[in-house]
Amino acid sequence: AEALSAFLEPKPGNAPIRAQLAEYAQTTIPQLLLLIRRPHTHAKSPSYDALSPSQTLTSALAGKTIIEFPTIIVALPSEADKYPIAPPEPPAEPMADQLPGSHPRESRDLDGHTHTHTPTHLQPST
Repeated sequence: AEALSAFLEPKPGNAPIRAQLAEYAQTTIPQLLLLIRRPHTHAKSPSYDALSPSQTLTSALAGKTIIEFPTIIVALPSEADKYPIAPPEPPAEPMADQLPGSHPRESRDLDGHTHTHTPTHLQPST
């Protein structure tokens, strides 16, 4: 919300940008839609994750899959039908080596050799 208010709320020196963003400036920040395109969706039918303007960017993006440099779309409520909201992503699965009692697992290297990995768990030192 802070980044948006620098452009949308009256502040010294921002009159020219506010004039260009007049339609957005007339809408309260909580009413604006903040969206990020969900990765791995088809270009002809993308879906978006909604971000909360009341959260920091770090907390709004927590748990979301982000690829490289995401673009955050700021849309008016009247534009909501242009940006289909995706269902929430399921929580990320913990890695096997983070689970107590993990079982050995196999992987292949570039030469096709199979390797067995047994996760280790760090115990606090006494």
